[in-house]
Order: sequence, then structure tokens, then C-alpha cells
Amino acid sequence: MIYRIYKYKGGELPYELVTRRGMKNVRIRVVSKNGNVYPSVSCPNQYPLGKVEKVIGDNLPIILATMENFRTAAEQKPQPPPVEITDGMKLRLFGKVLTAAIADNFPEGDYPLEKDGLLFFRRNMDYIATLNRYLAVEGRRIFGGYFEKYLAAAKYKGVKPTLSLRVMKSRWGHCKHYPDGRLEIMLNMALAGVPVELAEYVAAHEVAHLFVHNHSDEFYRFGETLYKDFKKTDRLLNKGYTTDMWASVSRF
Repeated sequence: MIYRIYKYKGGELPYELVTRRGMKNVRIRVVSKNGNVYPSVSCPNQYPLGKVEKVIGDNLPIILATMENFRTAAEQKPQPPPVEITDGMKLRLFGKVLTAAIADNFPEGDYPLEKDGLLFFRRNMDYIATLNRYLAVEGRRIFGGYFEKYLAAAKYKGVKPTLSLRVMKSRWGHCKHYPDGRLEIMLNMALAGVPVELAEYVAAHEVAHLFVHNHSDEFYRFGETLYKDFKKTDRLLNKGYTTDMWASVSRF
């Protein structure tokens, strides 16, 4: 799977290109993943790129209209309200159970401020936005350490990926290859609420994708060289925990 950009008069269209054995024709479908809407194009192995993009061009009005319909439907879909953070609320964050403390006067510092098992919020702040900032900062620090560990273990010598944390609906992580050669590892912020060994496994999983892009037997064999019980841990994570961030960090 690779990502390309189709250029047309009036703009550019990023798309996903997937080659498959046994296919005879080009197939295009519009997909929506993690808030992004784009065409996924499947074609036979070694199919000329020029012919692929001719099919895209011939169907461009339909593709663009379908993408707009996807975006409109997503905007109109009602979103459930986030968990309300209240004084004394328990939060499971990065392997620790912290108690939310909402008050007026605390030592200077960025909020929420973690100390002695408490997570301090300054009263009348946007508690959700503040917690998101804490998750992002701590997540980059903790998960960044995991990535450095497994990049070294895998003896990776390629382009170093950037790391980002975001809210994701159904994935724990994603290794994205950009057309210009950049790499990005995206992690679900819900990992803050799972046991640390499972969050560490996801780091190993995404590092393995730098070497093997699919979920073939080769991928899992390589994963076992990085993380013990690689495939078993994958099943445990997906069967026992939710990718919903708020349900994850408030799960007891």
C-alpha cells in the first residue's frame, strides 16, 4: 500500500494505491478513516500507473462528489458528549490511577499538574482541553521512549518517523507512508488508559510496520523478534480494551 497524489486542473487528490494479485481491472472506492476521506484505488500487480490515473481522471467528478457526501454525513452525525471531569474522579493514565483535584489555588505550573497521586485542574478552566494537553505531552514523552527502544532493537536505519497522538475511532496505531518519503506513526490517545505493557506492544507493532507493511505471517514473525508473545498480546489488546479514549481512561 502506498500513498500518491493525483494532480488535476483545479487541485490535487491524495489517494491510496493498493496492488492485488488476481485482479483484472482498476477498482476505486471512497473510504473514511480517522476523520480523513480519500479514494482507495486497487489494481493488478505491475499495472501501469498512467492507466491507473486515467481511470481516476475519467471518474473524478463521481469521486469528488462521493467524498463530499462522506464529509457532509460525518458533520451531521451527532457526537456523544465527552466524559465530564469532576473533583475526585479517578483517571487511569499511563499505568497510574490519579484522582482529579479541582481547586482555585495551587503552585504555579502547567495544568493539569500531577503530584502525589493527584491531577490538579484549575477551577473554571476547560478541563477536557487541559487533560488533552497533558495526554499529548506525557504521551510523547512515554511512547517516544518506547519507539526509541524498538527502533534500536530493530536496527532501523531508514527515514525516522515522526510521532503524533490523536483520537482514533477504531485503531490503536497507524504507520503512514507519505508520497514524499516522510513517515508518521500515529497513536490512539486511548493507549493512555491501557496497561503499560500493552501500550509498549503497540509501539513495537508500528515499528514492525516500518519493515513489513501488511499483517502477513512475515510481519508477525518479525514482530516476535521485537516483543515476546507479539501475536498473543495483539489479541489481548483488541479483545479486552476499547479504542474510545474517554472510556479507556475512566475504565475501572
